[in-house]
Amino acid sequence: MLRSIGLALLAGLVPAMASAQISNFTGSYSGTGDNGTAITWILSESSDGVDLEWSLDDFKAAEKFMPDPDGPGYVAVKSGFLGMFEEAATSNPLQGDPVIWLRVEDDQLNYYRMIIDAKGHFSLHQLIVRKTTGELDFSANISGHAQPSRNITASLQPR
Repeated sequence: MLRSIGLALLAGLVPAMASAQISNFTGSYSGTGDNGTAITWILSESSDGVDLEWSLDDFKAAEKFMPDPDGPGYVAVKSGFLGMFEEAATSNPLQGDPVIWLRVEDDQLNYYRMIIDAKGHFSLHQLIVRKTTGELDFSANISGHAQPSRNITASLQPR
């Protein structure tokens, strides 16, 4: 019985712990990358998940995430789509949708975005964000089919 109570308490704490971790990265930040690229980062929490907007000079993304039911982290929700039972539908890479997810581990937020088109060409964005005193350390690796890999680092300041 005590074991059941302990497991129930732990299960109730996991979403709260994930929320507390993601809150370390919320806010509106901007900065300039080591290569001169303008970067913005806006992360906010809502009752049904997490909203993230981020941009580089030549790319902009705005995504809604819900807690991953199968493990730690968050999975992107397809904007405007509901599943059969009115649950948010996740992306389907077999239909050309991007696969996007967030995971927070300790003091680091990891973001991955992969797109595969009908010809099998891919684009992969990997962001690593760490919270420091009053700012975010931002690192991006962007690669893809027939594209040179780009690495960008920056210290983002609150806006």
